[in-house]
Amino acid sequence: MEIDFKEKMAGKSDEDLLNILGNMNKYVPEAIVAAKAELESRGHMFSDEEQEQVNADMVNKIELKAQEHGQLYNSSGNGDLVDWDVPEYYTKGAVWAFSFFIGTWFGAILLAINLYQKNRTAAVVSVVYGLVATILIVLVPDLFWQMSSVLHAIAGLGLIYMIWPRYIDADARFRARSVWPPIIVAVALLVVFFFVIFGMRAFL
Repeated sequence: MEIDFKEKMAGKSDEDLLNILGNMNKYVPEAIVAAKAELESRGHMFSDEEQEQVNADMVNKIELKAQEHGQLYNSSGNGDLVDWDVPEYYTKGAVWAFSFFIGTWFGAILLAINLYQKNRTAAVVSVVYGLVATILIVLVPDLFWQMSSVLHAIAGLGLIYMIWPRYIDADARFRARSVWPPIIVAVALLVVFFFVIFGMRAFL
C-alpha cells in the first residue's frame, strides 16, 4: 500500500521533523516534503537561506536517485516517480512476452521472482501454474502444435490477470527490473536446445 507521508509526519514531534530535514540523505523525497509542510503548518518559519538549502538538497537527492535507479513504475505500468525504497519487479509486459516467445514456464518463473519477495507460497503457485500449463500445451495433439504460441500467450495472460493481482496490490509501487538477464538465459537455453536436437539428429 502507498504510504501516506502527510499523516505519518503529523504524528511526529517538531524535533523529529527537524531531524528529518537535517538528515535528508536518509529519507525519500516525499517524506522530506511532508516534514517541511507539517512544520510550516505548525507555524515554523524557514529563512530564505533555509528554504534554498532544502530545495537544493531535494533536487540533488532526486537527481542522484534517478541516476542510481532510473524511472519507477506502478503495477498498472504508468511511469511515476515514487518511493525509492520499493522492490524491483519484472513488469506484466515482460512476464507475458517471455511466456509467448519462450514458454509459459519461463514467464511463470519471472513472476515467481517478483512474488518471492512478498510471499514464497505465491511464488510456488506461479511456478506450478507455469509447469502445468506448459505440460498441457506440450501434450495437446499434433494438430494443435501450430497453435502452441497462441496457447502460451493465453496462459501468459493467466499469469498477469489471475495470479499477479491475487498477490500484488493494484496500487503497488515498484521499479522495473532489467529484462536483459532473462533474455541472456533464454537465448542460452535455446542454443543448448537446438544443439542437442541437431546433435541427436546427426547420430540418427
